[in-house]
Amino acid sequence: MKVSPIICQWYVASLLSAVRVAAEKAIIHHYMDDVLVCAPTDDVLSHALDLTINALVVAGFELQEDKVQRMPPWRYLGLEIGKRTIVPPQKLEIKAKIQTLADVHQLCGALN
Repeated sequence: MKVSPIICQWYVASLLSAVRVAAEKAIIHHYMDDVLVCAPTDDVLSHALDLTINALVVAGFELQEDKVQRMPPWRYLGLEIGKRTIVPPQKLEIKAKIQTLADVHQLCGALN
């Protein structure tokens, strides 16, 4: 698929659309030649991954088994995804009494 990135993106999307219907509980996200498959349970994940690999191989794509990541941390589009990615909520402290320009700046920063 060296001709056009848009054609590649469209073609892979058309291949994965049938897999998305068959494995509706799984999330399948792709960008060019990177495919991310997520599911709530290991059984659903295994089924969705098998369907995804089969659809791509039948279409003529060659998969490199060493690139298939089954254990954390996973790398996708330059990001590293851990087994548990949790972002703690930030503390929101709003000063009701604004006296200086610095207080206004701090308030705007806290709201963004």
